[in-house]
Amino acid sequence: MNAVTAGVMISVIIPVYNTAPWLARCLSSIRRSTYRDFEIILVDDGSTDESADICRRFCLREGRARLIRQEHAGVSAARNHGIAASRGKWLVFVDSDDVVSRDFLGLVAQERFQGQDLLLFDFAGQRKERGKQRRIRDFHSDGSGRKALYCKKKDMVSVLEAMLCMRQPVRGANTNLCSPCGRAYRSALVKEKGITFPSDLEICEDRIFNARYFLETGACAYIPKTVYYVESRGDSATHCFHPDYPRQDRRFRRKLRDILKEYGVWGRLKEAYYENVLSAMADVLVKGIFRPGNGLKKWTKYEFCQIMQRDEIYRRALRYNRRCGRMARRALLFFWSRECYGIAALICRAAFVVLERQRGSVRR
Repeated sequence: MNAVTAGVMISVIIPVYNTAPWLARCLSSIRRSTYRDFEIILVDDGSTDESADICRRFCLREGRARLIRQEHAGVSAARNHGIAASRGKWLVFVDSDDVVSRDFLGLVAQERFQGQDLLLFDFAGQRKERGKQRRIRDFHSDGSGRKALYCKKKDMVSVLEAMLCMRQPVRGANTNLCSPCGRAYRSALVKEKGITFPSDLEICEDRIFNARYFLETGACAYIPKTVYYVESRGDSATHCFHPDYPRQDRRFRRKLRDILKEYGVWGRLKEAYYENVLSAMADVLVKGIFRPGNGLKKWTKYEFCQIMQRDEIYRRALRYNRRCGRMARRALLFFWSRECYGIAALICRAAFVVLERQRGSVRR
């Protein structure tokens, strides 16, 4: 019985959709792992480029890898398909355009962490040297020697609060609490509790998964080592806006609110929830509705604004605008809520320029 059919320590799940230029690099980073007891589950989400061929060739060379094909149904369906097919004690998600350090999986498998339900690690942007990407063999955790930090079930509400407020769980951390990547989930807990990525959401599906998992987690460890390197792409889902975004965001907000109420933490996290809503509203305005060059006509932009202003969740969130968040965001939402769209558009354009400069510095 080989590693694919037998139980393994770690299942690495990689959803793939039209990422051919980056996919081989991602797969090589996992294959170079110093730890060996893992399987790789590639879920091709109906790619139309060379991604499926790259996956097939990789599986021929790597006996621990399997390829699952599905009609294009989105990243949530792909990840759920991978979860259902997994046989590992731990689930690790990797996006097909990112890379991981050689010791990432070995850290997950260390004996001292086997009593935990969730392992969190640090992220970094991919660094370039002389205009070229660093070679994969050079990617390694920082080896800082800082001790892992642990928290119990009663502390996980605070971790979720940090996710909602877009804060780090502890001072000095550089993890991403919204993403399913750069961490390890206990497979038994995911499957026993039926925790899945919502396939009816095109945005923030990972936050719904994490919110539910955080509230089910009995023990968590944060390991202060950089193991996950993110590729910043302007055409990625994270940086794209589409006209259906406001409707999708409202659907996400309702799902998240229902989870908080289901687990009895709504009272404690209500303000953090609305802080998150305010951040999302500003993102929609800056990166979408008033984004330079988005092709939307002025009256179409105003129509989107009015649709948002009629939503009861957004209206309630605005009550918290005066007392939380940065001044720039508070000013933006103040003028926007009073239908001063010209002033709001100017603030958005300035904010977008700042964001583009920040992204450019990461890519460099």
